[in-house]
Amino acid sequence: MPETPSVIWMLIILSGLPSSGKSTLVNEIAKILELDLSIKTIMIESDGIRNMIPSYREQRFNPDHEPVVRAAMFELIKHFLEQDYIVINDDMNYYKSMRHDLREIALEMNVPFAILYVSTPREVALSWNEKRGLPIPQEVIEDAFNKFDIPGKDYEWDRPLLAVDLSVVNPKTAAKEAVNLVRDLLLKPSIREAKTVVEPSDEEKQKEAIDQLTRKIISETIVYKKNEELAKNLSEVRREFVKNAIKNKLTLDEVNVKFKELVDKAVQNI
Repeated sequence: MPETPSVIWMLIILSGLPSSGKSTLVNEIAKILELDLSIKTIMIESDGIRNMIPSYREQRFNPDHEPVVRAAMFELIKHFLEQDYIVINDDMNYYKSMRHDLREIALEMNVPFAILYVSTPREVALSWNEKRGLPIPQEVIEDAFNKFDIPGKDYEWDRPLLAVDLSVVNPKTAAKEAVNLVRDLLLKPSIREAKTVVEPSDEEKQKEAIDQLTRKIISETIVYKKNEELAKNLSEVRREFVKNAIKNKLTLDEVNVKFKELVDKAVQNI
């Protein structure tokens, strides 16, 4: 019989496109953990909180609610980690900064974390969404795809414990593999003894700060939200700018000035 980890609380972070099979995978993982292994497990997603807001039930997206939704989700995650649950965050988490925020919670709570990346291709997600009767607007999937930061591409901490294409691998099979990898992670001596995650280096912190600042500048540009082509262009411009900013060791003040200039120029050209 497989060894049972002495540490069983942790944060599992899902990442993937809408309609890529994330929730199906999460449900299978949770069933194995909770029903087969008797490990306290809870699934938390931002949509569950949004559904408590009447306007969202009427399909009326309100960006003013989003900071509150995210803050509430973070508090729920912290609460259940404190109660020694394995917490699974079933959200897209398509930005590095989103995954970084969740990682910060793991650091704060002194628990291990793991990223599971559902790499199901965009065209498959669009097809599955269509077969389900388009519960998610297809443009939402396209928009997420255009903005998606592939886990592990830039930072070691962001490397997924498992990357799986659910159009190729059966969700039950993928769930068993994920649980085995989680068990192996929790059995590591460093996890059992320290129950923590290694602090990022100063260089990684600077990269994250630049990444988050440039995203913030774009999000404050109201025009881009109504122009799909501009949104895609700004996303590409941002990626290239971040790469050069890190290479040239720009300060955050320099990043703030130079990137705002680039964004203003792109907006003026539409």
